[in-house]
Amino acid sequence: DYYPIAVFNPLSWKRTDVVKLKIQGSRVKGQGARVKGQGSRVKGQNSSLRDSQGKEVPYQIEEDKIVFIAQDVPSLGYKVYYLIPEQDAEAQKSSVISHQPAGETKNYGLWTMDYGLRKEMSIENEFYKITVDPLKGGGIISLFDKYESKELINKASGVGNQIVALEEDPKRPEPPWEVFTTGKKVFSSNFKAKVSVERGLIFSTLIIEGKFKDCEKIQKITLYRGIKRIDLTTYLKDYSGKDDLLVVTFPTNLKGSMPVFEERFGVVVRSKSKDYLDFRTHQQHNFSECGIRSSYQWMDANYSLLLKFLNKDNQDIASVALGMVGLIIPHNQEVIRAGYSLQEKLIKKGIFCTPFFDDGDKKRREKLKEEDSTMPKELNEDLPYGTSFRISLDIKGENIYSQRLLKNIEREKRLEFKERLKKDGFSYLFLKDKGIPSGWPPLPVLIISAKDGERLKSSLQTLTKDLDERSVLNLPEEVRADKEKEKVDNYGLAVLNTGNILNSMEKEGSLILFLMHTSSWGGTAWGPDRLPFLLVPEWKTHTFPYALYPHSGSWKKAKTYKVGYEYNNPLIAHPLSIHKGPLPQRLSFLKVEPDNLIVTALKPKGNPTASLSRKEAEAKKGIILRLYETEGKKTLGRISFFRPLSRLYQTNLLEERERVLKVTKGSLSVKVNPFSIETFEFLPQRLKKELKSKILGREKEIAPFIHFKSWQHNSGAQPLGYCPVAISLEGRIKTGIHIGQGGVTTNIIKLGVSNDYIDKRVKGSVSLILPEGWKAHPQAICYDLAPVSQKVYPVLIAFMSPKREGIIKARIEEGGQTFQDIIEVGKEHLLDWEAKQEGDKIKVELFNPHQDSIEGEVTLISSLESWPEEEGGEYSLFSITPRAQGFVIPAQGKRTYLFNLNTRGRKLPSFWAVAKLAYNGRVDYKPVRSFRPVHS
Repeated sequence: DYYPIAVFNPLSWKRTDVVKLKIQGSRVKGQGARVKGQGSRVKGQNSSLRDSQGKEVPYQIEEDKIVFIAQDVPSLGYKVYYLIPEQDAEAQKSSVISHQPAGETKNYGLWTMDYGLRKEMSIENEFYKITVDPLKGGGIISLFDKYESKELINKASGVGNQIVALEEDPKRPEPPWEVFTTGKKVFSSNFKAKVSVERGLIFSTLIIEGKFKDCEKIQKITLYRGIKRIDLTTYLKDYSGKDDLLVVTFPTNLKGSMPVFEERFGVVVRSKSKDYLDFRTHQQHNFSECGIRSSYQWMDANYSLLLKFLNKDNQDIASVALGMVGLIIPHNQEVIRAGYSLQEKLIKKGIFCTPFFDDGDKKRREKLKEEDSTMPKELNEDLPYGTSFRISLDIKGENIYSQRLLKNIEREKRLEFKERLKKDGFSYLFLKDKGIPSGWPPLPVLIISAKDGERLKSSLQTLTKDLDERSVLNLPEEVRADKEKEKVDNYGLAVLNTGNILNSMEKEGSLILFLMHTSSWGGTAWGPDRLPFLLVPEWKTHTFPYALYPHSGSWKKAKTYKVGYEYNNPLIAHPLSIHKGPLPQRLSFLKVEPDNLIVTALKPKGNPTASLSRKEAEAKKGIILRLYETEGKKTLGRISFFRPLSRLYQTNLLEERERVLKVTKGSLSVKVNPFSIETFEFLPQRLKKELKSKILGREKEIAPFIHFKSWQHNSGAQPLGYCPVAISLEGRIKTGIHIGQGGVTTNIIKLGVSNDYIDKRVKGSVSLILPEGWKAHPQAICYDLAPVSQKVYPVLIAFMSPKREGIIKARIEEGGQTFQDIIEVGKEHLLDWEAKQEGDKIKVELFNPHQDSIEGEVTLISSLESWPEEEGGEYSLFSITPRAQGFVIPAQGKRTYLFNLNTRGRKLPSFWAVAKLAYNGRVDYKPVRSFRPVHS
């Protein structure tokens, strides 16, 4: 038997990467194929995995997954592999199982070394060798690049992959999103660790286990054969600390590098921290003058733009990486115009460039009644916010800042500068500004002076002539007033994240990845009104996956952006069945060239939900392709389609057509500007056989009756469908008898109905549900509303009985869902309820003591580690299912709702869970009883 497995590549370039295929017991999930890890092949030989050409592919079994390397999977396409399983054998359970094609040397095993028995332990592949020290907490003491013969860890600054707990001020304001350390630090290198090594044909892993502050830690470091990325995971087991900021550090052995951060649609250079592991912020204030910034998928110790100094043989003898630039200019319009041109060029290379007047614009600002600028009055005030390089532009010696710096350099260098200015009409000078506040290194400055505006413009053109293609500014070595011949390493080390977006680079070169910090809810000075009980969401077992990417050259040459996308978008293995079909064994649906163009969206045309349109987004009406340029350079791109197109347009971000495009031989050539986002609409010619569409997710809310005012239920986004037809009840109900005849009380309330569709007239009816003995007139209301219109209807409520407590409900059906709004009369209609854990279940019991039914939803809130594996990926340690259940509790009724704790055969980790009850415009929260760690 052959069992096909389609490996899908969701990215727009051909790639080779790791594949992990889920198996259940001894069977591939979704198939009947038995998988035996070691020594099993059909007819008594080993099980085998083959590609579509019949070539045998080595694999390894890790827990409940088959792991192999898929080679050259087509861009936005797939490649089929075939599993040939053993026929009549049960799979052996082993944490390390390998299979290799015939003729290859076996290279697998499992061995453990306790701390104290051996000082160093290593793993390696063809690219790197990694060594850890159990006596230093299992920290990385060596990360060695074999190809470049380069050591990347700066041992003088500590070990790599070190966890550091930084104490935070418990009284800090807004603790969830601000950091405020006190200076106290706990390092994982101060705790001995146990280190074990798992070696296999596909991967080798270092496993570090030991104690750390208020928890136990497990760290895994994995090298894959043929993959230059290093995968790491840190688990913090049973964490119970408080007021901690936890980070992981990588001290780099790289000279002259700067922190380069990926943004959502671009890449920018930031600045280093002033000190080491000192992080104190609040709103716009950076009290500790640290370099923390968010990165989309990666941060790289590297460079985006180099200033090189060349000797007479055109060899660079020194270089400086540009960081965030402060552009210093006098009050001269010619200089200002030239500065704008330079500013534009730098920004297109991901170099922030902020213009400052050389005098801080003091004269004008001192005359103002109210300040009209957020710019600092002193240049050095911008250092905490990122300035790490200055360019000072000048005509005829007008720039106050340039003249101050020139006075402080050697007389010989100053005369040489003036001589070049006299001879050429412009002159450059590179130096270090040492008049910087204590703690900061001297600031590199490039002075550019000219006799007039035209020659200043010419000097900038000369300086930036190689900028577009090479991202380099070249100057002759004689313009250096600084005697230190520093040179930036032509190498980088990137830290990749899958959601831990906060990073920094410290002054001595350590890369910092922020893991988490504690933030208490309820019962604290900051949040006493947010929960009726104390909750520290960090009291649990944590999972933090991240990766390293060492590389030679710049991040552009090394394609760090591609590695970041690959780490966040792994290859997808999907079991198939043997069948006939029109598609080949491998296929690329879409190909985009060159590498610096990244596809970020491929979707049916239109956004009907967001625009409140009745139209549906259907691929047969058009497909939207969105891409962006990521290296900061003008690019001629080529987009190739797997089928002929019937139409193609360029659109704006709103998908409005701008121009018709032509396709030549199945591909499109398009010009893309630096960091530009481009959008296209295309429609392939129809297939001979119409393919069935598939519903990808839930289309309706769980609750049988949806409370229209969803914000009252603290539910975040609007309900599914976006509520294009709205309903609302308003009015104050008086319950006293104010009409003597017959003891009847009447009230008038308002019922509002609105049609938010922009292109659909809506017709329907609103039904009114009242307690027994009450009447509504009218009992139902029919509406007929034009697009984007609304109407308010008066409704008479009459109490025909002595009953003065109850719930008035208005209901409407739209899009297959029932929405309602309510008015409670007499008193609040509260449910009695309890939430608790019983074994592998969480039980929520609801009791309705009132005379009217109550509708709502109960949700279990917990951390990412409790998500199902298909949703949480590497983060998932167990799952709570379902996450939410709708309910209808009849009058005087009781209901019980169960939520399953699925551990997948493992021990249940420490976790927290909060039950949320939402009904009738109110929410209530209760902790599940075991939400605290056992040892806390």
